[in-house]
Amino acid sequence: MAYYFQKPNKLLHQNYETLLEACLKNKCLFKDENFPADLHSIGMGSLLQKLPPKLQWKRPHVSDVQ
Repeated sequence: MAYYFQKPNKLLHQNYETLLEACLKNKCLFKDENFPADLHSIGMGSLLQKLPPKLQWKRPHVSDVQ
């Protein structure tokens, strides 16, 4: 079976290059209104009970060592 690389579909009409350009131009971090940084984006019900009580959302470049 052959596999071919395809351009990914734009999720909710979001375009990475356009978003990156806007964030750099405005000197701001991207905030995704479609996937907010809160527990409801992770899941509901019993899944939330399995998460650490003080879960924090962090950007990939942020680490605990500062």
